[in-house]
Amino acid sequence: MTGGSSIGVGLRVFLRDNFSNPARNIRREMRAMTATNKQAMRDNMRDARNMGAIGTMVGVGMMRGMAGWVDAGAKFKYEMQMVKAIAEDVDNTLGKLEGHGRTLAKKTMFTSQEVASGMAYMARAGLDSKEIFQNIEAAVNLAGATQTRLGGKMGSADVLTNIMRQFEIAPEMSEMLADRLTMVTTSSNIQLYDLADAFRYVGTTAHTMGLGVETIAAGIGTLGDMGLQGSIAGTALENALRYTSRALSETRTKRQGDALKNVG
Repeated sequence: MTGGSSIGVGLRVFLRDNFSNPARNIRREMRAMTATNKQAMRDNMRDARNMGAIGTMVGVGMMRGMAGWVDAGAKFKYEMQMVKAIAEDVDNTLGKLEGHGRTLAKKTMFTSQEVASGMAYMARAGLDSKEIFQNIEAAVNLAGATQTRLGGKMGSADVLTNIMRQFEIAPEMSEMLADRLTMVTTSSNIQLYDLADAFRYVGTTAHTMGLGVETIAAGIGTLGDMGLQGSIAGTALENALRYTSRALSETRTKRQGDALKNVG
């Protein structure tokens, strides 16, 4: 599509350096990890066949348990390789993320693989290693408090990051934001997914008009109690803000001016 132009050549070099090479590294690491896992399972199966009947049953049970551990460890490693391939390393925090993820898994209801998945979604959203380190615990707490998943699309890590981006919220404020989002979802008739879906439609307009997350979240929660949830609530709020903004401007119509007078 780009032919031989300098722009086309530059684009191909950029894509190769920023996407092809990291992806190739991930595939190489995963192939090596898969080969090691398969060999370990083959060794265990061979040992199990050499045991007696009772010993074999015990060996098979142990092998199944070990296979589960290997599988969970492989998934964690895969997600962390994704984070390391995508996220920019700031203040040498990239090497600390794996240990941080395991620590969070030990003291919460989530597995290390789920924590790593949350980190991966933050990396995809453009957060660097330091920002991921600062924000992942808030995402873990948000998922636990709202009983939602941590990683994946529309998981708490994805939701928290998107809203922070929309309202330009600093990483050190992530815990406070998580508390606000938890309060709204647990005190109104909406789920975290509904809240996130609504913010997709109204967040940018609200921030442009100088309105904070708390104000918009309260509006979404109020509409949720009325049965208006998700994108419906977000669209309704966005329309209300847009119409009000026009009515307050110097180019407002007589009808808009009359409507403002009617509501004082």
